[in-house]
Amino acid sequence: MIVLDTSVLSVAFRRRGPAHAPDHAATHELRLLMPSDRDLAIPGIVYQEVLSFVRNPPEVRRLQDALSGFRLLLADRSTHVRAATLTAQADTAGVAVGTADALVAAHAMVRGAVLFTIDDDFERLSRVAPLQLHRF
Repeated sequence: MIVLDTSVLSVAFRRRGPAHAPDHAATHELRLLMPSDRDLAIPGIVYQEVLSFVRNPPEVRRLQDALSGFRLLLADRSTHVRAATLTAQADTAGVAVGTADALVAAHAMVRGAVLFTIDDDFERLSRVAPLQLHRF
C-alpha cells in the first residue's frame, strides 16, 4: 500500500501556480502509480486538508470526484496512539512533527505501508522512526 500525503495531492490536483502539475515529478509519479496494481490510499486528515484548500463549491465537488477512486483511511484508536507515540519519539530526538503529520505517518506505519510525500518534514521524521518513504 502507498499512503498519499497532502503535499503530493495538492500539486497533482492544483490548477494554478508554479508547482502545477503535468510537469511536476510527483504528479508524473502519481499518474504512473494510479493505473498500476498498487493500493493507493488517503488518510482522512489528508482528504480534509486537500478539500479545505478549495473555496469554490463546484471545484470542491470536482475534487471529491477526482479523489473518490482512492481508498480512504480512517484513524482508529491504535492509529491515534501510534501518532502520539511517534510525536513523543520525534520530540525526544529533536525532530518537530505536527499533529496532522504524525497522524499521516502513523497511518502508513501501522499498515506497513510507504508514504508518498514531497514534504521534507517526513524525511527528517524517517530518520528517527521506522517510516518508509516512497522514492521516485
